[in-house]
Amino acid sequence: MKSFKSIREQRNNDMESVQEGVMDDYKAMKAKGKSDAAAIEVMLAMPKYRKMSRDQLAKKIGDEKRKGIFKR
Repeated sequence: MKSFKSIREQRNNDMESVQEGVMDDYKAMKAKGKSDAAAIEVMLAMPKYRKMSRDQLAKKIGDEKRKGIFKR
């Protein structure tokens, strides 16, 4: 039986890897000419983002833009 600590660590590692890929996928959608709303809708259909709500995904993208990681 796994301990709660190992389960929590695994979940945190999974979420970190998902969050790192958010901007890469978002940039790819924008390069294809998708609007912000359309890009988020397509990303929400992807299996790795299904656990996130629309608001969580939009907030993550907005946070990354404000950090200056994403340049127009």
